[in-house]
Amino acid sequence: MMLDIPSHIEKFISSQKMEDSETQERLLYLGKKLETNLEKVNGDEISAWMAHFIAEKMAAIGPARGKAKVSAQRECFEVILTLWGYQGYFPHDIRPFKEFDPIFRAMAHIDPNKNSPSFFRNENGDHQPPKEIKQSVEFISNLDAAARIIISFFVRESILHATNEATLGWLDAINGLAQSDEARIILKLAPELDAKEKAQEQNEQRKNELSEQIDRLEVFESLSREIKSVLKAELRKFDAEL
Repeated sequence: MMLDIPSHIEKFISSQKMEDSETQERLLYLGKKLETNLEKVNGDEISAWMAHFIAEKMAAIGPARGKAKVSAQRECFEVILTLWGYQGYFPHDIRPFKEFDPIFRAMAHIDPNKNSPSFFRNENGDHQPPKEIKQSVEFISNLDAAARIIISFFVRESILHATNEATLGWLDAINGLAQSDEARIILKLAPELDAKEKAQEQNEQRKNELSEQIDRLEVFESLSREIKSVLKAELRKFDAEL
């Protein structure tokens, strides 16, 4: 029984030189991690079959020679990458990024990195409202931006806390070979986990982003103090009437 190999995996394998020992070693390393993970499932026939299948394909490379070896490598690497593509459907206990499930569920209704407002959208267009209303609308926009900054901060902290040695091992194993939606989100929201060296330009961009976020949060702090004072004054009025 053969797996249906997606076209993007066929394309990736075709672009690799089968004599590239580093690529071979990394693909086999990923394959071994998948096999070991699948073997952890007790009583699941599909997991057991997949573990046996991938082990069989890796073992077939060793004794092969010439064109047969190239064919065995291609078939093995296609199977490894295809199985990785289905890792999100593995039984929960062996899914590579299972620790991040609560974070992804929390993010299902938000996107902390989007540029558009989360809670408020100004639809005035070219219409200019009175000064007092315009000021209030600007406050609302600033608060919305500050809320997204705070959400992004806690999402990033959650990801860093959820990251363990197993997570880093999977990220390292697929680096440059394969991807997943989970890995893409993790590295986007916590880029310091990316094994690739960051360029100076990216570091400067991050510094500018941090400065802008700090400025927005300082506005948020100032507004919070003002609003708290107004609410306390209103509460004192109710207390005085009792």
